[in-house]
Amino acid sequence: MKTTLNLNDEVLRRSKESAARPPFRLALRTVQGTRPPNVDISDRNALYDVIDHG
Repeated sequence: MKTTLNLNDEVLRRSKESAARPPFRLALRTVQGTRPPNVDISDRNALYDVIDHG
């Protein structure tokens, strides 16, 4: 099965230009906590309560 896409020349040019740039790198910051967790992660219902109610 084949699919043909007809792209606007400007859209194609911008896409190629964007793809040729260096890849995005997300720098995640890790923070070491000092308090114990406020929920037992093995208790699914407790996790849902924290997610739903904060």
